[in-house]
Amino acid sequence: ASAQDDAAPALDAAVEAGRPGPHHKILQVLEGRFEASFHIWMAPGDPPLSTRGTIERTSVFDGRYLRESVRTADEGIGAFEGLGFIGYDNAEGRYVNVWMDSMSTGIALEYATYDVGQRTFRFVGMHRDPATGRVVHTRSTFDVSNPDRQILTSYATGPDGAEYKSFEGVAERIR
Repeated sequence: ASAQDDAAPALDAAVEAGRPGPHHKILQVLEGRFEASFHIWMAPGDPPLSTRGTIERTSVFDGRYLRESVRTADEGIGAFEGLGFIGYDNAEGRYVNVWMDSMSTGIALEYATYDVGQRTFRFVGMHRDPATGRVVHTRSTFDVSNPDRQILTSYATGPDGAEYKSFEGVAERIR
């Protein structure tokens, strides 16, 4: 047997794991252009910083991933751009979200499950707080039960270890 014959089962498994499936179809509800309001709480008890912007989500790589582009105007937190990708990793058996933006040099990584009955994604992740250097654990719910009005709510651990609401984004589909 040749080395190529030995590699065939691994190649077959990789091809199968790379096929879009029913979990990827769920992402289609997120596609489109949205006007959005964003509220960010920098610390527990702080008043939120608020701004408005747009979100555009498009399918890439034959439906394997969704590309998300976020832009805000020069109000509230100032001009801001963000770029994210969400997909379902067949090998991991869960959704994966990667996020980067114009206000940081870090890349956030989150994992999610999807509740079919509630039509809600539940994300968990962590990142390093640039102000304190400590690791902050996060969780988010992304309610897509109304495809035309999607709500992302995030929570983070504060300095005392208690969870607090750190973000809320409400996206209304542009027709």
